[in-house]
Amino acid sequence: MFKPIEGIDYIVDYYAVLGISRDSNKRDIELALRKNRAQWHPDRMQNLSPEILKEAESKNILFSKAREILLNEDFKQAYDKRLSNFEPELVSEDGRAIINISRERIDLDFLLSDKNINFSELVEKAKQLTGYNEKHIKSVELLYNSDKKNRTIKDIYRKELNTELTFISQLEDIAWARVGVTNPKPVKGLLYHSDDYGQQVEIEINRIKEEEIPKGLENRLLACKSGATPLLLGDGKMQGEKDDKISSEIQERIIKNFSNGCDQIREITEKKQQVLEKLVSLTDYEYLVKHNPPTPNCNIFVVDYKKEKIMYGIKFNKEKFSGDTLQEYSEGYPLEKLKKIQPNEDTILVYHNPEIKDILIEVVYVTESLFGE
Repeated sequence: MFKPIEGIDYIVDYYAVLGISRDSNKRDIELALRKNRAQWHPDRMQNLSPEILKEAESKNILFSKAREILLNEDFKQAYDKRLSNFEPELVSEDGRAIINISRERIDLDFLLSDKNINFSELVEKAKQLTGYNEKHIKSVELLYNSDKKNRTIKDIYRKELNTELTFISQLEDIAWARVGVTNPKPVKGLLYHSDDYGQQVEIEINRIKEEEIPKGLENRLLACKSGATPLLLGDGKMQGEKDDKISSEIQERIIKNFSNGCDQIREITEKKQQVLEKLVSLTDYEYLVKHNPPTPNCNIFVVDYKKEKIMYGIKFNKEKFSGDTLQEYSEGYPLEKLKKIQPNEDTILVYHNPEIKDILIEVVYVTESLFGE
């Protein structure tokens, strides 16, 4: 887990630390500092528990930082602007670090450093963790291709592909980490085909390069100007402290290192698309009314892998090759109840594979298989 940087990944509200409002003037700040220092002076805590003494020492560190920032007019002006613009959930009112492990984060220092992640070593660990075995999967694939109607072999093949997809997803995370990105969010919209994923990844790569990296560098400089944190980049030396902008050389180096590492992301993305395509081709579906093939205008319901509940329902239109959501059959609607009321004999049940994140890929595959593109 990364160690969040105060002023970058989260920000401390020093007004809240002192117990005053954000519109407090210089005199209010000085009075609050004196009051809090007197109340929490470590000398007063010597006869109390070690925990309370440690808390007093931590608070005094915060008070010193508050004094440094709030009583320096230049720091305060930059700090007030950053504090008001920071996401509320990332504002710490007691000085404790805020760690959001699901938040996308771009490590600019890593991109400027000579550090490298041992990809080969992590690949082996991912294999052990997921149980991925390339030779075994290929042998099962050959067996399936020789007898695609065999239900047992199909289920085994699907299980092996699920394992491969999990393995590739881990490789994907490693590849993003090698370009300084943790918790990447490459998919922003709906996916209709497996190759849409590669397009979304490319969009995310360009977004990070053109938007997130420049914005991150600007935030680092603003954090430095507000006294929140020194501007440490790459080799640990101060960069841009006295300048109004970070040098173009640093920006170019970061973008270059990021871009160079993205080729590996693209390679893994291509493999992921191939596995997704194979998995989608195994999608199981059936007609609600047996031996009654649906017409090009029908209801399609995605059913959970346990075949118990409805996850999603649409009214499909062949002419437009699109569908309108059936709101009355919301997620969690019992499949057995649907079968009893038979809302429309023209109904297809698509059984969802939980390893496929976007259920519309399966719906599109079934409709294209039955009615063409």
